[in-house]
Amino acid sequence: SKVRNMEYMFRGALASYINLGDSFDTSNVLSMQHMFMECHMHKLNLGDKFNSSNVENMRQMFHNSFITELDLGKN
Repeated sequence: SKVRNMEYMFRGALASYINLGDSFDTSNVLSMQHMFMECHMHKLNLGDKFNSSNVENMRQMFHNSFITELDLGKN
């Protein structure tokens, strides 16, 4: 909940499924630039705490990603 920069955080991830569930609190994040760039996963679940209301930069957040299923939760 205190992280402000998630740039390149999962770049190039090779997992077939990432489930961040209810523990992924992004309420204070300002930049998600290239966060999932070049990910080769099939399914990504960001969960119910994914919050982009304070994000100022989402530039190419999913650039060259191969994600085929994206779950953003209830938000």
